[in-house]
Amino acid sequence: QPTSRTEGPDKVTGAGKYSIDVVLPGTLWCKILRSPFPHARIIRFDADNAREFPGVHAVLTGEDLRGHRTGRVMIKDEPILAWDRVLFVGDKVAAVAAEDEDIAQKALDLIEVEYEELPALLTAQESANPAAPILHPDFGTYQGTNPPEVPTNVYVRMPYQKGNIDEGFAEADVIVERTYSTPWSHQAYLEPHTSLVWIDPEERIQVWSSSQFPMGAGDELTRLLSLPPERVVVNSTYVGGSFGGKADSTGVALCYFLAKATGRPVKFVMDYTEELMAMNPRHPSPDQGGSQTRRGPDSLGGRGLLCHRRLRRVRTPVSGTRHGGCGLLQDPSCQHGRDPGLYEHGAVWFFASSGRVSGNFCRGVPYGRHSRGARDGPF
Repeated sequence: QPTSRTEGPDKVTGAGKYSIDVVLPGTLWCKILRSPFPHARIIRFDADNAREFPGVHAVLTGEDLRGHRTGRVMIKDEPILAWDRVLFVGDKVAAVAAEDEDIAQKALDLIEVEYEELPALLTAQESANPAAPILHPDFGTYQGTNPPEVPTNVYVRMPYQKGNIDEGFAEADVIVERTYSTPWSHQAYLEPHTSLVWIDPEERIQVWSSSQFPMGAGDELTRLLSLPPERVVVNSTYVGGSFGGKADSTGVALCYFLAKATGRPVKFVMDYTEELMAMNPRHPSPDQGGSQTRRGPDSLGGRGLLCHRRLRRVRTPVSGTRHGGCGLLQDPSCQHGRDPGLYEHGAVWFFASSGRVSGNFCRGVPYGRHSRGARDGPF
């Protein structure tokens, strides 16, 4: 018998609650000041006028949260608010909690940040240049990392190979080699990133988040604050679309620090300018690949029988901490052992440089997945 989706009636009648719908009594609204530069050193903050603006309850800058880093995976490289350098257009440098969003925005306009612009690396190829500046000189000190042998923008190399690809190509009747590229791609979910944090009378941290991994948001907050798990309560709500773009806890930690400073619930809702500027689209990738086909037996009319593939992928961060994260990018037909042929291809963590599989740092908005029916690889 047909079985309806359990959440269907809630969603089509409007009875279902999303995190964007939750507003508690006394809620303050958070707005974030973002960097206009892809790479710059922060010289100074001046938030005095913003703190004095009527209706403002708290203002935080990177100086107030120095040393606090987060990240959606094992690498904790993303400052809650940047305090020394900004690393992409849209990087967070200050936040305001106010009675409403209009007041919060007016207060943001009063915050002064002095920057010294630095050279920006905008592509994987640029970051792979030996003369390129090292973007994370303290990378080995981040939680979840090991110090590199020498300073480098290369984050990881991950070769994948099945069989002897050189022999396979030597036996080919036909070889086709091409260079392909995939564009930037935002997931275009309808509900923007939303978070709400309230510290209740029992000192429990109540969290509402639009994340597709809500318990991950709670786990990251307990790690960041060194709290026992029972101190953080994650309240589940429906998610208004994700498609791989909400595997994070954007805004939760910042709302916590503002809630702690004010004693009030604090809510953050991104507008779509922020979504497109500073969230985690799938990054573009130039791919160099080749495939070969051997002629089949006469019984099959000589049709091509076996296809082998070679792929060199140069790609920006995968599945996103500040400049990357974790996740495999594979030739779709080679996954899970289904490909009968030989292959040599790659997965990228962070940025790619050269060789089989590499990951490099560069200046760019954090990376995210984009789940869809067709994979992004023509190989």
